Amino acid sequence: MSEAVTVSGTPTLTLNDGGIATYDAARSSATALTFDYTVLAGQNTAALEITGFSPAGSITDLAGNALATVPATSLGLQIDTVTPAVSSVSSSHPHTAVTDVIAITLKMNEPVTVSGTPDLLLSNGGTATYNLTASSATSLVFDYTIAADQGTGSSTNLTILGAELPASNAIQDGAGNIATLQLTAAEANLGFEITSTPAGSTANVTVSGTQEAEIVGASALNAIFAAGASGVLKLDAATTYTGTVSGLTPTDTLDLASLTYGANMTVGYSGTTSGGTLTVGNGTQSASIALLGNYLASTFVLSSDGHGGTFVVDPPQTQTAALLAATPHHS
Repeated sequence: MSEAVTVSGTPTLTLNDGGIATYDAARSSATALTFDYTVLAGQNTAALEITGFSPAGSITDLAGNALATVPATSLGLQIDTVTPAVSSVSSSHPHTAVTDVIAITLKMNEPVTVSGTPDLLLSNGGTATYNLTASSATSLVFDYTIAADQGTGSSTNLTILGAELPASNAIQDGAGNIATLQLTAAEANLGFEITSTPAGSTANVTVSGTQEAEIVGASALNAIFAAGASGVLKLDAATTYTGTVSGLTPTDTLDLASLTYGANMTVGYSGTTSGGTLTVGNGTQSASIALLGNYLASTFVLSSDGHGGTFVVDPPQTQTAALLAATPHHS
């Protein structure tokens, strides 16, 4: 400000992406007024600008002169809340014999960067590995070499079941928005069979180290957290997932991507020492996840995954709680 002012109420600034910045008294002084803006989904602009101020008269100098307007001002920021996603899937398959290489291309809806070497998990137990050289910012190419025991059988097309990423943020746009590889049934279906070799069995999805494994659609595929893992299993269709999850420890995370996180979340577990069902709901949706292992003493904690879905973790017991659980009680 050009001089000392006083502020009444809580004035706001309107922004050209539909956002609102609200006066922050605790961080302001008489000559420097701070307004806080929390970016919400759907608020996007190539150049963030102030477009309005209200209410007029809420900012005055010592003589009572009121600030009527705030000049339209470019803030020099780009706001990007768009989640990178797959817009189409294509594949090259001139031959389907053992040792043939099939290129699977995921077309993205915006440019992304890829760190490490992601893999696609296929319905015949095969794996397609990211090909950096053949890829571009909007076309991610994965190469699959057909092995001797990976036939799909007749009348069954090869499909994409999921992905294994070096880390949860391995694919992201320039603003740091993490990509989702969620596919429709039509996109996941690659449209051809591999009948020249015996049909193989579908492998489990394994999360090891700090990897993220993403199961991209309705699935009965089983998932395993390897010993010592501290990774993420992302279920894009969590509400229809019918596989089993084993090896979940306090260092691992379940991402129920299709279960919207909100104010009415519930979580419960029922089972035995060998396994049971984790049930998570939000009042309108529910996901039931079969867990293998002893989770009777678990206290599952829910949080937002940052993209509309729900994180589930099983944090370790506190020392006090563990001592109480181990101490016999007498009446």
